[in-house]
Formats: sequence, C-alpha cells, structure tokens
Amino acid sequence: MERADWARAELVKRAEASQNYTQKAFYLEASTLIEELVLRRQQNQGELDGTLWSPEEWED
Repeated sequence: MERADWARAELVKRAEASQNYTQKAFYLEASTLIEELVLRRQQNQGELDGTLWSPEEWED
C-alpha cells in the first residue's frame, strides 16, 4: 500500500502543478486507476483467504 499511496500522491501533485488540461486529466485518472487496483487487490486477497479456509472448497 505504501507504494500505491506514494504513487497516488505524486500523480495528484503533478496534476495540481500541470497547466495542460490533458495532462491533468491523465494524472488524475491514473491516480483513480491505482486506487481501483488497490481495492481489487484487497478484494481478491479476501476471496483467496475465504476460499483457503472454507472446507467446502477443499474438494478436488
């Protein structure tokens, strides 16, 4: 998470400093994408943890 937080902070900083609308939009969307990827990773980890500890899923 630490890297994702750093990357998002850098992207927001660059968006604020940018004078070009296209660059601002790019940086902000990239920041949003990172946020979504972090959320999906957490969800996948939770699903994996649930599957590993579910006796119903232990069958071949």
